[in-house]
Amino acid sequence: LTPSMAIYDTIQSLKSAVGTRCVGYAYNMAGFLLAAGEK
Repeated sequence: LTPSMAIYDTIQSLKSAVGTRCVGYAYNMAGFLLAAGEK
């Protein structure tokens, strides 16, 4: 959980857009991180 929140905080702190893509399934925190991206 803690590493995933660190990645989320990093994505939110960046000034540039962060694109995310899911190939297959995104379970648990992966779905949360997927939603944090722009596309």
